[in-house]
Amino acid sequence: MGHYELVFKLASGGMADVYLARETSAPPRLNRIVALKRVHRDLVGTAGYREMFLDEARLTFQIAHPNVCSVVDFGEAEEEYYLAMEYLVGEPLARLLNRCAREPQALEYPSAAWRLARIVADACAGLHAAHTVSDANGNLLEIVHRDVTPRNIFVLYDGMVKVLDFGIASAATRLHSDGSEDLRGNLSYMAPEQLMGGRVDHQADIWALGVVFWEMLAMRRLFKRDAPRTTVLSVVYDEIRPPSKLRPDAPRELDRIVLKALERNPADRWKSAKEMELAIRQVLDTQPVVIGPADLSEWLATVFPLGEVRKKQLAEVALRGRRV
Repeated sequence: MGHYELVFKLASGGMADVYLARETSAPPRLNRIVALKRVHRDLVGTAGYREMFLDEARLTFQIAHPNVCSVVDFGEAEEEYYLAMEYLVGEPLARLLNRCAREPQALEYPSAAWRLARIVADACAGLHAAHTVSDANGNLLEIVHRDVTPRNIFVLYDGMVKVLDFGIASAATRLHSDGSEDLRGNLSYMAPEQLMGGRVDHQADIWALGVVFWEMLAMRRLFKRDAPRTTVLSVVYDEIRPPSKLRPDAPRELDRIVLKALERNPADRWKSAKEMELAIRQVLDTQPVVIGPADLSEWLATVFPLGEVRKKQLAEVALRGRRV
């Protein structure tokens, strides 16, 4: 694809595949490894999907923050579009939570709940950066991620946290709008106003992150049900209990933060992701142990003992230009 050699496929989604790829335009020792997103070939000629991809590239290019996965390049080759992103040496939050569910001893690690809270605080910082991006005239672009789920939050082995995949993000200046984009995403993380056809703004992302945070603390799904209809009804009507009522190990100090993010009236939620982040950090500051990137790194290495080595080995394979 252009000046990138696709080494092997990392993931596949409804609109695109993601490959580990090696840049070939620079001198060999300066080549970099990227995660390259490529639109499915059968969708290349579909204007709506092409414009959505262009929107993702254009919007993500404008978000510069340590807690957002960086887009490093965008291009077209043989009538196919691609998006090159930084290769993240880490694990999706979804995989971390699944491992904790299967191996409860991972949550017995010292201060595990506070480490989870630190992950959410960092994700808040990334989302706030997206929500506050403005154009050259100072006008907010009104970016809303709209797909904040555990699979779109990455925890790196160096302890950094990244929000990624703005593929279905909305913004005031999108090229593509077909009137149906407000229903794209994961129903169990969608805000009530989104499901009910109301106005969708940054508050929808705060709700979704609130769902993620609740599930991290309670170690169970909040709204997910057997059928889409019952999932929607659960989001709109079911009682939301404090996480500490379902899992005694969940710190009660975090209940208030989670429940405020999950207020069904958007006006009653945190006013911004930044405000939610500060509330979490204030609680973290009261704890006897300081949780920083090094502590997240240590915990992740314990949960996935060979994870970092394997991902770096994949990068080394890619640098050598060997296809797997």
